[in-house]
Parts: sequence; C-alpha cells; structure tokens
Amino acid sequence: MTTRVFSHRGRTEAGVDTVENTVAAFRTARSLGCDGVELDVRCTADGVLVVHHDPEVSGAGPLHLVARHQLPPYVALLGEALDACDGMLVNVEIKAAPQRERSHGPTRTSDADTLTAELTATTLVSLGWTDRVIVSSFEPTILDAVRRTEPTLALGRLLEWSVDAMAELEVVEDHGWQAIHPFVAQVGPSLVEAAHGAGVAVHAWTVNARGDLEAMADLGVDAVITDRPGEALEVMRSRPR
Repeated sequence: MTTRVFSHRGRTEAGVDTVENTVAAFRTARSLGCDGVELDVRCTADGVLVVHHDPEVSGAGPLHLVARHQLPPYVALLGEALDACDGMLVNVEIKAAPQRERSHGPTRTSDADTLTAELTATTLVSLGWTDRVIVSSFEPTILDAVRRTEPTLALGRLLEWSVDAMAELEVVEDHGWQAIHPFVAQVGPSLVEAAHGAGVAVHAWTVNARGDLEAMADLGVDAVITDRPGEALEVMRSRPR
C-alpha cells in the first residue's frame, strides 16, 4: 500500500504565494499530483458554508457574525472548493463555532455546530461527493451530527496532540467511524497495527519533516496531511510497493 498525500489546506511548496484554503491553492495541489487535500469548513451568519481555518476573516470579522456577501472574494464556498478538487479525495474538517455551548458534563454541540454539520452533510450529498470525502472534526458530537444527517459519509476523528491515541481508537471503534487522525508524534507501530486490525484508517497530521514522512510510509499509515506535498509525494513514490 502506498501512503496517500493530502495537502494541508492546499499548501504546496510550489504555491508559497498562494493563500491557503482557497480555490487557487487547491488547484495548485491538484496540478502537483496530490492524492487529496484537507480543508476547513465554517458557517457564516446567513447559513452559508465557506472554507476558512480561523474563526475570523481579516477585515471582515468573525465568520459566525458576518454574511457571505461581506467576505472577501478569496473566501470560497464549499462547493467552489470541491470543484477545484475534482479528481482528488477531500478531507473536510468541520470547525466548531467559537464559544461552544457546554453542558455540566461532556461537551455537546451548539445549535451553530449542529447546523454546520447538517449543512455540510447535505451539501456533500447534493454535490455528489459522498464517496470522495472523509468528514473530520476534533469534536465527536459534530461527527455524530453528520452521521445522523447522512449515514453513508466516512468520518474521521481528529486528535489533539496531547490525547491518548490508543484510548481514542476505542472510541472510534465504538462509534463505527472510519478513520483516526492523530498528530504525527502520536503515531507508532502499535497504533497503526491496532487501527488496521479494527478496519480503521490512520491519517497523520501535520507531517512535514522528511524523516517523519519516511517513518509514516514505513509504518503504513493510510495518508499523511502535509504542508510539503511535493517532498511527500517524492518519498511515497520511492517506497517499495
């Protein structure tokens, strides 16, 4: 198995002057030959899905407080971003809304998070992308909301760098999610073996150093999410098949 290469937010060495998470960035990643891209989805105040990592857009304000028409042109709609990614796989990361509502116990999704999850799921279905995406989030409740809306979508649990990846793998198995997305330093032989034994894919982030790229390839992770996809592709193509 050859480890797939996903461009992190569309970043490439060839596109150092290209703004991340934009149509131009994703087109550059596609031209480079990336297997896929990772992009970030948020919802505007008027219920429009846009691709942006941070909760605020420079010069416009917090995304959850501004309408689509108030955003600069480079902020793409999810559909526009997917069009630019045609032919690649796409990891759609759903970002939680700022100041998420919390219960006295475990965190639960706010109305805004539920709306974003539902809109993302229905949009992916309507655009015919259900078999070309994996929907990921750091928030299990967001993944649950996606599953309730569209059970056919593949789901990936993103892990903060400080969590116990082996323990979280059990959560992934219990929920029936398809992938686990650990920070590169969390990935070792035991995790990969256990995940694959359970039928769970391992997508490591953010893998930039050549030594780490080589290590992930040797371990047989399913995909690396990287800011250096050109070098990553070189490493993966040089490995024995």
